[in-house]
Amino acid sequence: MSLLWLKHVPWSTVLANAPGLVEGAKKLASAMRNKPAGSYAPVDSAQMEDPTTRLAALEEQQRAAAELLRSLADQNAQMAEALAALRQRATVQLRITVVALIAALAALVWSFLR
Repeated sequence: MSLLWLKHVPWSTVLANAPGLVEGAKKLASAMRNKPAGSYAPVDSAQMEDPTTRLAALEEQQRAAAELLRSLADQNAQMAEALAALRQRATVQLRITVVALIAALAALVWSFLR
């Protein structure tokens, strides 16, 4: 497979969004590191006694997850816009190529008929 499609990637947009993507990946990795290996998360007795502490911790986790999802959704929207622009550019280039081929064919036929 040819790597010519890499020329059409909007690298400025990709590089502009890279820090946000890296930050989101770091947050996700740290959240996964802090999560226990098993599906059962043991709760110590101090947390069992204080439901407000548990609730605050869950709210903070949800807030962090929502922030990460919002960041990823924004980046997805920007990538979709870039893809739409590339698709439109490819359509215009295809039309220009077809018109140029028709003009070249017409010139060739005209030169043979003279």
